[in-house]
Amino acid sequence: MALKVVPADDERCDIHNGRNPPEYICKSCLKELGVEPEPAVTARGGPIRSARRALRRGPIRQARRAIRLRSRSARRILIGAGIGLLIGAIVVAVMLAVGGRSGGGNETGLPSEADVVQALDLSPNPSGTGWITLDGGCAVLTIEIGRGAQSGQQSVNPAVATNEDETVRAVVQNYLSASEAACVDRISTALRDHF
Repeated sequence: MALKVVPADDERCDIHNGRNPPEYICKSCLKELGVEPEPAVTARGGPIRSARRALRRGPIRQARRAIRLRSRSARRILIGAGIGLLIGAIVVAVMLAVGGRSGGGNETGLPSEADVVQALDLSPNPSGTGWITLDGGCAVLTIEIGRGAQSGQQSVNPAVATNEDETVRAVVQNYLSASEAACVDRISTALRDHF
């Protein structure tokens, strides 16, 4: 706590009176200690004007400081949000690219060609094209999976067997003993039962 300076040899001087803790010191005691008293600080323009000035400058300075402090954290938040959006966009793009492929087995919920071959109990055709049933009665030339798939097999009169929603198609012909209509019925029934 600062001591209040009183005129020289004043009776309030706590150094002369020996009071503890001291509150007052006289100018003669200051000279003995080798300290010069500082001039009193006066506010220019009076106390009301300086208070108005402080009010005008104070909130503005505080607002600037607050903005400076918040801008560092705001930058971090914006950078983090930007990185998060970028990662989200990449994930969505990859999901759309993977899910958007059409064809055998890649559409959601559709079987693969191997699933169809296994469900219909087909074995490879000895002639090297397509598959045959285990009893050798019917031949499946091609298997098409997905909406909008069209047979690449060119034949004069292709017989096509499909499931109910026409997402799995098989181009069928008679092989040894069964008629073509019987083969179409047999394969269509198996496709509807399994898919």
